[in-house]
Amino acid sequence: MQKNNRIGSMKQPLSEKELIYFSKRKLLERITIQQLTNGHYEIFFTLKNTDTKYFLKTQRGESRTWVSLDRLTNHIRSFYEPIDNILLKLKKEIKYEKKH
Repeated sequence: MQKNNRIGSMKQPLSEKELIYFSKRKLLERITIQQLTNGHYEIFFTLKNTDTKYFLKTQRGESRTWVSLDRLTNHIRSFYEPIDNILLKLKKEIKYEKKH
């Protein structure tokens, strides 16, 4: 039995500019939308022929998040080419943060 090498499966950052570049060249294999425990959403991308998960980074290098799924889908429609493979992962329980 051949051992599966999962070194490439770690998360790597991508800038918006890089992501648009990959999208226009049809190199995106899948977009994963994941809901966080605070109810916000983040996205991960898989490029064709790789197991690496990429996340959209902010200017500070952190994972970009959206408050609503509607805003996130509008962002995807506005900046990326249509993609057939989108996975949505929702949390069973949400712990919304209260604003002070």
